[in-house]
Amino acid sequence: ADFKDSEGQVLLVEDWVKSPLSAPFRHLWLGPMGQAEGAKGGFASVVQPQGIRDLTRLAEASANLPGVTFVDKAGSVSRLFGEYRQWGALWLLGALSLVYAVLSLRYGLACSAFMLLPTGLSIAVVLGALGYLGISLTLFNLMGFMLVLGVGVNYAIFLCEGGLNEAATLAGVLLSAGTTLLSFGLLAFSSMPALSGFGLTLLLGISVSVLLAPMVLSFAGEEVA
Repeated sequence: ADFKDSEGQVLLVEDWVKSPLSAPFRHLWLGPMGQAEGAKGGFASVVQPQGIRDLTRLAEASANLPGVTFVDKAGSVSRLFGEYRQWGALWLLGALSLVYAVLSLRYGLACSAFMLLPTGLSIAVVLGALGYLGISLTLFNLMGFMLVLGVGVNYAIFLCEGGLNEAATLAGVLLSAGTTLLSFGLLAFSSMPALSGFGLTLLLGISVSVLLAPMVLSFAGEEVA
């Protein structure tokens, strides 16, 4: 009887928004939009397409529809991170140059290049590993390279300045590398791609850096005053 009596009645959007059933979708209704003087106002809502595989064709199809604005939030964030990644590569080169310039004041041009060699090789190994595994280079990988650069150079400096306490210095470097791998390297097993890429970069980069760091003793030790 109630169903028959409701014939002809229309469910208004305002009533639907107030009902508990609309809770999962209530944020999609934007309501009345502001109107300029002399212009006719209207209403707006958000539509979330499902099962779309080609966003480019969807954007082209909606480009000429009046009152429709296509928003690809994930795509815009990815493009922004892509721009940051390009700048990040320049920042990494700038950081390498700055570190080399500072080291040159203490060790000279040739010895400073040798001290940066383990870190440079570790970055090259990580880049090769990422390419072999088919993992795209992201902004978070570049952030990891920044840490690899800072930490890897420290290992070379500690070993070069160890002098008579080379054994104790090597033990300290290994302990430092172990704590770094435990604190950052384990992020490689994270389920979040961003953290996983950051952790994988540090896991491989720090491991290679600490393994190659002792090579500085063979060609840099005699040149240190």
